[in-house]
Amino acid sequence: MLTCELSLPRAGEEYLLGKGEASLVILLFLLVLSLYSMNLSRSAITPDSAGYPLVSEQLLPGWMDGKPAYIWMGKLVFEGWNFFSRSRETLLKTFAFYSALFGAMAAINVYFIFRALFARRYLGGMVSLLLAFSPMFFYSAVTIEVYMFNIFWVTLTVLFWLRRRFILWGVAWGLSLSSHITSLFLFFPFAFSLLSSHDRIEWKRILLGSCVTFIILVAAYGWVLSFYSSIPAFIEFYGSISRNEYLRYPTPSWLVQSLKGFKEI
Repeated sequence: MLTCELSLPRAGEEYLLGKGEASLVILLFLLVLSLYSMNLSRSAITPDSAGYPLVSEQLLPGWMDGKPAYIWMGKLVFEGWNFFSRSRETLLKTFAFYSALFGAMAAINVYFIFRALFARRYLGGMVSLLLAFSPMFFYSAVTIEVYMFNIFWVTLTVLFWLRRRFILWGVAWGLSLSSHITSLFLFFPFAFSLLSSHDRIEWKRILLGSCVTFIILVAAYGWVLSFYSSIPAFIEFYGSISRNEYLRYPTPSWLVQSLKGFKEI
């Protein structure tokens, strides 16, 4: 009977790379990033694609949940473009590379996740490449979207959980939630992992990591809420979007302002 041993790494073991493994990881990263870079989108495929560079420039919340972490990082990307290029033609390509870079790093995170679970290099490499070049992943990595930035933090959150680095886990999950609120669903696999664990549960470190996540969320979404007149206004506007009724609800003035340059791009 074919069996596979599934075990978490011992303390400190996760930092040890086997002979030639560093070269393998670098090669995987460069391969994925280079293929993404050769296929970067040069146009705004969706309204979001055009909107993200604009809201990043002005440090305004993105669509729906605001995506504060993505916008803050996008501000650094925009300033880098502004310093080196200032060409409107390269703006969208720069933000597409923003997606590609985090997509390639997410693929490497997947490699380390499978290495931590199964201690097999070939399995981690194969899975990371299959994911990196799957149609939806590839599309998201070469266009201007929040998804690759979010997936990077999601995979890093899972990796830190597996390695029992709960403070770093709290930071990564907080940034993941701050880039896309749907990362809240990670709560269920984490809870199941705790309930089914046969090892000693480090409740203090998990609680401390959770506090770090909470602090990041307060800072991130406090910034988003500062653009609304009140918390109920934010809830009502967000609810109108989820009900597809946002066309009948007054759009906040800052959101209108952030989309003024859409036709220029």
